[in-house]
Amino acid sequence: MPPNSHLLRSASATARNGKLNRKAYNVGIRRQVKLHEYLVGMTPSGVAELTDRGIRVLVEAGSGVGSRFGDDDYRMVGATIMDENSALYAEADIVVKVKEPQTGEYAKMRPGQIVFTYFHFAADEVLTRNAIESGITALAYETVTDKGILPLLTPMSEVAGRMSIQAGAKLLERPNVGCGVLLSGVPGLAPADVVVLGGGVVGTNAARVAAGQGDPAGSQKRRIGVQIMTWKDRGNRNA
Repeated sequence: MPPNSHLLRSASATARNGKLNRKAYNVGIRRQVKLHEYLVGMTPSGVAELTDRGIRVLVEAGSGVGSRFGDDDYRMVGATIMDENSALYAEADIVVKVKEPQTGEYAKMRPGQIVFTYFHFAADEVLTRNAIESGITALAYETVTDKGILPLLTPMSEVAGRMSIQAGAKLLERPNVGCGVLLSGVPGLAPADVVVLGGGVVGTNAARVAAGQGDPAGSQKRRIGVQIMTWKDRGNRNA
């Protein structure tokens, strides 16, 4: 489920019920400025769902480039392209992002504004204090629940788990100061042993990818061995 699904459902339901003040209700799509972040908070198809219902959508220029969406893709579905992020923050009642606001964005957030993004407040005291002082309503994707699950956090955790094996395999290479082990092995050489700590969404997806490295074609038939270790076990085992 894409991050904007819950926003679309909420806004669409409000519009259908005739409760939407369309003149004041502006949704702003912010371009990502955090290093190595390329996702966009809403795709053109998502924007179309809102503009078709009379909601004004403001898109900062270049927001979709990292996800292979050009400004014209957004214009074609009725979005207004904004050249300056300051103007977007000033006009948008709801700001949709992917990653947490960066230092340069703190002063642009204003009281009463709703900001949808992955905040991860627990890891950043400065961000938390600035969000409180700004007076915004912070809707953190990672805390959104639907029927007891975390539909916006789970996909990101799945990606993180699967990428962890890819990153670990790269770090095993000798040029990266690794031990020179090929994770998948080759004929005549067994694949590497992989230890995954944790059995949640991240750990499970990491284990699935690791299990498939030695036999990609038959990976779906292989069983993932899981051993539960408690804190007391650590003194009785060699790491």
